[in-house]
Amino acid sequence: MKNRIHLSVVILAVVVVGSISSGSDARWYGGGRGVGVGMGMGMPMGMGGGVGTAFSAAENARAETIRAQGEFNVMNTAAMSNYEDARSKYIDNQEKWTQVYAEKQRALATQKAANRETALATRERAKEFTASHTPSGPPRLASSQLDPTSGRIQWPTALSAVAFEGQRKSLDALFELRAHSSTNPDLGSKVDKISSDMKDSLRKQIRDIPARDYLEARRFLDSLVVEAHSAVG
Repeated sequence: MKNRIHLSVVILAVVVVGSISSGSDARWYGGGRGVGVGMGMGMPMGMGGGVGTAFSAAENARAETIRAQGEFNVMNTAAMSNYEDARSKYIDNQEKWTQVYAEKQRALATQKAANRETALATRERAKEFTASHTPSGPPRLASSQLDPTSGRIQWPTALSAVAFEGQRKSLDALFELRAHSSTNPDLGSKVDKISSDMKDSLRKQIRDIPARDYLEARRFLDSLVVEAHSAVG
């Protein structure tokens, strides 16, 4: 009987201990599952959808702001560079255009001046031709131009220049000799030669001599030649 009671007590003790162990294990595993879920699921989910989401969003926003500011600075720098490049090219083109325009204006002015000189020379040559090809020929010199008694010549303005000094002296001597000599067979040919040389020199200075003075000098030389081949008086 005592052995049965003892066995029963032992079995009961084993069952109690087993139950306690089972309850303890259940609580431990339950706590384990709770911790596991909390750590494995609760914390990650908390960081993804709780405090972690707001922090990440703020960091992302700050990063986007910095990136946008950097892109703006790059674009602004490129825009300023393009503006300066365009401005430099514009100024360079304006300077080149101004230079070309000035050169064209100078060339045009030079051409106009040359055309005026050519036209003037053409008119003077036409007048010269007309004066030297009149049917009646050049008139003789007036007494105010050539004194018949002394042979003194009153030279026109254009022929009074220093360039004609030597030729003037030669003609003065010839006409003084003509006034005091009845015969001088070489007078006409000498006057022709000297007058022709003076006409050539005069023609080379046509652009430097006023038109009226040039024509006066030409007519004077033509009349001087006529006078040399005419009798005194």
